[in-house]
Amino acid sequence: MAAAARPLATVQSLENDMDTDGDAADNYLPLPDVMMAVIRPDLVVYVLDQFSNNSRRQFYAFSKKAGRQTSAESWGTDRAISRVPSGGTHQGALGNTCPGGRKFAPTKIWRRWQRAVNDTEKCHAILSAITASAVPSPVMARGHEIDEVPELPLVVSDSADGV
Repeated sequence: MAAAARPLATVQSLENDMDTDGDAADNYLPLPDVMMAVIRPDLVVYVLDQFSNNSRRQFYAFSKKAGRQTSAESWGTDRAISRVPSGGTHQGALGNTCPGGRKFAPTKIWRRWQRAVNDTEKCHAILSAITASAVPSPVMARGHEIDEVPELPLVVSDSADGV
C-alpha cells in the first residue's frame, strides 16, 4: 500500500480494473489542503460526544401546579398549630416537607439539556476526520477492509459516472 502523506493522488480508471498507468501526467491530481490538516482524534471524540448528548436527552419538567392542586387552607395564627395549609385531616398539604405537597426546586424546562459546540471546534473535527480517512492506519483501525484498495484517498476518474 502506498503512503498517503504525499501531495499527489493517483486517478484510478475503471477500464484498467483499478490499475494505474504511471506514464501519463494527467493520472495525478494534487491533494486538497483538507487532506493535509492535523489529525486530532481527541477533538473528534469530544465533538461527537457533545453531539451525542444532544440526541439522547428529552426535556422534562414537573407541572407548575404539581402539589398545589388542593383545597387546603391555612388556619392562621393563634391556634397552636403550624401555619402550613392543611386539609381535612390536619396534615400539611402545600409544603415541600408535607406528604403530597409540592417539590422543592422542581426541574425546569430551561435546564441545560443540550451542549453547544464551538463552530471552530466543529470545523477542526470535520477536517481532522476527513484527513484521517486518507491515512490507511486509522481506516484499518476502524475495522474497514482496504487490502484491495490501491491507495488512499481513492480518486476515481470521470468514467465512473457512466456506470
